[in-house]
Amino acid sequence: MSLELIKKYQAQFEEFVKIDDFTLEEVTRRVPAEKHFWVCRLIDAKIEKDKLYKLKASTKHTLQKKLMEESPVALNKQVMDDLDKTPSLENINQKIKEHEYLVEYLDRVVSLITFISQDIKNIIELKKLQEM
Repeated sequence: MSLELIKKYQAQFEEFVKIDDFTLEEVTRRVPAEKHFWVCRLIDAKIEKDKLYKLKASTKHTLQKKLMEESPVALNKQVMDDLDKTPSLENINQKIKEHEYLVEYLDRVVSLITFISQDIKNIIELKKLQEM
């Protein structure tokens, strides 16, 4: 799901950063709202990632408890560490990795929007020079 979300966000961000003479003023006015939008998406992704880490810990604890109760012999650390290879935990680990990519992507988008004002200023200066 996160990878599809990244693709959706890429298309959305690419649409925003298309700057030409006709859209320059509109883009300039939209920068604060766009930054707010992307910061909110970043926070949402971080919250979701934290939820996945908690789910992983809870699932792992449940599996460890179940194994210890059902096992006729004492289990060593290696067996407990191998729980990460169970399908349920592998699935959670994959989702966590995808959310880490999403957080990284959104963090970079926010950085780009933070500095887009300088890019817009440079475009305006270039236009002024061309008009001379």
